[in-house]
Amino acid sequence: MPKYVSESRVLYLDSDIVVRKSIDELWDLDLTAIPLAAVRDDFYTHNFNSGVLLINNGMWRAENVTQDLI
Repeated sequence: MPKYVSESRVLYLDSDIVVRKSIDELWDLDLTAIPLAAVRDDFYTHNFNSGVLLINNGMWRAENVTQDLI
């Protein structure tokens, strides 16, 4: 995502996500020290659900997270 979007933070939502109330609290999460906020997968404990991702683009680029995920 950071390769294609220049904004400092991005909220990615899968196409099947329905937002029914304000997402301000999610958007306002402190991402100062982390490149990504996501929900852990209950079954696969080293994975996360990629349906909702809040991305700190600056840190993602600086930490080269894309390479770590591949």
